[in-house]
Amino acid sequence: MSDTNGSGKLRVVPLGGLGEIGLNCMVLEYGDYAIAVDCGLMFPEMYMLGVDLVIPDLTYLQRLGERFLGFVITHGHEDHLGALPYVLRDLRVPVYATPMAAGLLTEKLREHNLSDTPLHVIRPRKPWQIGPFSIEPVHMTQILLLSDSTNAEREGYTPSERAVRGDLDRVFRNTSGKIFFSTFSSHVHRLTQVIELSQLYGRRIAVVGRSMTNSIKIGTQLGYLEYPPSIFADIGEVNQLDPNKVTLLITGSQGEPLSALIRIAEGGHGQLEMVPDDAVILSSRIIPGNEKSISNMINHITRRGATTYHTHNSDVHVSGHASQEELKIVLRLVRPKYFVPVHGEYRHLAKHRSLAHDVGMSPDSTFLLENGQVLEIDEDGAHREETAQAGRVFVDGKGIGDVEAVVLRDRRHLSSDGLVLAVLAIDQQSGELISGPDLISRGFVLEGASQEYLDRAKGVVIETLQQISPESRADTMEVKEEVRKALKRFFAKTLERRPVIVPFVMEM
Repeated sequence: MSDTNGSGKLRVVPLGGLGEIGLNCMVLEYGDYAIAVDCGLMFPEMYMLGVDLVIPDLTYLQRLGERFLGFVITHGHEDHLGALPYVLRDLRVPVYATPMAAGLLTEKLREHNLSDTPLHVIRPRKPWQIGPFSIEPVHMTQILLLSDSTNAEREGYTPSERAVRGDLDRVFRNTSGKIFFSTFSSHVHRLTQVIELSQLYGRRIAVVGRSMTNSIKIGTQLGYLEYPPSIFADIGEVNQLDPNKVTLLITGSQGEPLSALIRIAEGGHGQLEMVPDDAVILSSRIIPGNEKSISNMINHITRRGATTYHTHNSDVHVSGHASQEELKIVLRLVRPKYFVPVHGEYRHLAKHRSLAHDVGMSPDSTFLLENGQVLEIDEDGAHREETAQAGRVFVDGKGIGDVEAVVLRDRRHLSSDGLVLAVLAIDQQSGELISGPDLISRGFVLEGASQEYLDRAKGVVIETLQQISPESRADTMEVKEEVRKALKRFFAKTLERRPVIVPFVMEM
């Protein structure tokens, strides 16, 4: 870094990716300027009902204003660039990305009407300058100077990409039906192996899923994927080919509800079906939180009579993250003055820090940060600073950030206890009950079979209204509160349930 204003202070501000898998976003500030390394998303956890995606809270970057110079994207995985189409609507700054990441991002920005975003391709070993930051990209397998902790608990070394070739070859050689191959769409090396094996065994390839189609197109344009064009077939041709001559590259390795693979596994795809003798290869790691979805998908695949190969029964996937011995090698080679483990859940960060101590680093030189905790480095050393705003923003449909914790709480409440709508009409002048109360139940009790119980609940409402003054009954807000409290007590006492109660009072 060039010290243009003499401040000499580097601030490291993690806004995502520390203490969690996904949402990677690390801000580096020097003097009057800042850049952000990566801007990833995370898929919703089970409790995030109705949420489509989760992105980092970048309020901190917005407050920097013109001091913020842009995003630097390390690679094309969704947990490193997937949030950009949502945050660039408000943060109109340049993006600098490696070739494959830039290609994937171009498609995403076009889909979100953000094609005018300045997008610059950066290449390995070609230094470039942005503000006071001199940046030189170096080819690595997801090891950063702020070092990746995903596999910090895994002993030994991470096998190379070649390690999966043997089991993949066995599946291709022994499968007499179609092969459904699912991996992360940006995993070009794995796609290369599938294309080579399909050529070897005389299989034609059909691509299912937009993100997979985009990745293959971009990888081909950049020269990362090489193949004879005739090897690819249209989905419409698949049913005319012999099953043992078909490979399907398909999205959905995480059991995503609307993915092509789950729809085929459930028998709900209009063009493709899964039958006995078919094989399904799930060539990806299980993202924490997706275990149940993937298990359910495998059950559906098994019902179709197909065989599933995954990380628990075959060597069809190898991690792209360094294990303990490789992390130690990096620490020994780089010999950093200060060390911050990043990219992982809290236990991964803690274990990585412990590995740094094992190779001789002083505990005073290692820092275990969480999102929002600022580390400042200057001539006097490294020290913690004030906390920056960080967190999660939920994407639900076209809404970004309008679903907050209270909304998720209400959704969980509705999903677990149901809803009761109490409708009644009150004379605005006298406060007399004109009609109702009518109780409408959803997800609480079955109205027809529980009519006697709901009639008792109506009686509780009527009795409650009789006990308050006519003046109070003429106050709509007070009537709503009294009805809510009365029904809440009744349902809790009689059924020990706590549905969402919504009184609707009409003034006549």
